[in-house]
Amino acid sequence: SIVDATMTPGGVEDSVKVVLLLAFAVAASNGNHLTFLATGDWGGQDDPPYYEPGQFASAEGMGVVGEELDVRFFVGLGDNFYSAGINGSDMSPRFTQTFESVYNASSLQIPFHPIAGNHDHKGNVSAQIEYTADSERWEYPDYWYSVQETFTGDDGEEYLFELHLIDTVLLSGLAEDHPSSKPPGVEFDDLELSTPQTALDQLSWLEEQLANSQADYLWVGGHYPIYSVCSHGSTAELIAVVLPLLNAYNVTGYMSGHDHCEMHIDDGTGVQHILTGNGDNCCYSASNMHEIPTDSLKYLVADGYNPTNELGMFASFVVGDAQTGMVVNYHGGNGTILYTTPAMYPRSRN
Repeated sequence: SIVDATMTPGGVEDSVKVVLLLAFAVAASNGNHLTFLATGDWGGQDDPPYYEPGQFASAEGMGVVGEELDVRFFVGLGDNFYSAGINGSDMSPRFTQTFESVYNASSLQIPFHPIAGNHDHKGNVSAQIEYTADSERWEYPDYWYSVQETFTGDDGEEYLFELHLIDTVLLSGLAEDHPSSKPPGVEFDDLELSTPQTALDQLSWLEEQLANSQADYLWVGGHYPIYSVCSHGSTAELIAVVLPLLNAYNVTGYMSGHDHCEMHIDDGTGVQHILTGNGDNCCYSASNMHEIPTDSLKYLVADGYNPTNELGMFASFVVGDAQTGMVVNYHGGNGTILYTTPAMYPRSRN
């Protein structure tokens, strides 16, 4: 169901707060939960003002939601800098123009965990990694890496949340029979790190993390989706090599961007697929409805499926204890909750 808030001058924050209070009355409980935000494809533009209207609007909404939920961190799911990544070093002004000055709310002065997308790989991803040393909140230690957070639930038990962020552009190098010998969506010929060996190294790392995980909530994230009904469609390479790992190791969910749409897909295996790719603008067309399992699409915002005329969107994750579980909320640009997933519960503790 869609929860609406009327957008009136000076009244946006109040209306959004009412919606949030209603939506999180159960999940918030005594406040013993972990909350964070995520958005993909948020990377502004090459020309002044170096951000898009949808990006700026959703950044303001993220600030409101971030304050109300007291979020601990936020995640950038790739295509961090349009249209060709960072051209130069970690001293590029784009870090300030597209990131620092846009996501400037006090509630967003928290760790930011990005991962690269195909547009980032048109430039210098290593500069994005190096910017970690220059920023108080940009935390991008390597091409693929893990985020771990603990919290105490309302039941007094300590819970562990893990997110393993993978570089799906590099991982697609595993597909030797790819028609163009390039990862899908990449429009240049020289991506020296995208080799079968690099892909195998990353895949081996991912399996090791999942196999050894003791997390109560275990997530994987990357730029390319596994499943998508929008114009880019599902990613065959990830269906072939990543999806089996998610199923084998009882992963809670996979989060992604790439398609400028919003989606919740539940294929019945237990793994939830969360796509939030409207960080900059909305929307791509839903032209690949046939590319996902039957009856698995639970929520969609796309061209022609955008009743509230959103320009930019994002998601919030509210992670609770064994009784409340966790939910993912899809927000319109001003913070209004448009859809909430059913609860997902902790993995079995062995």
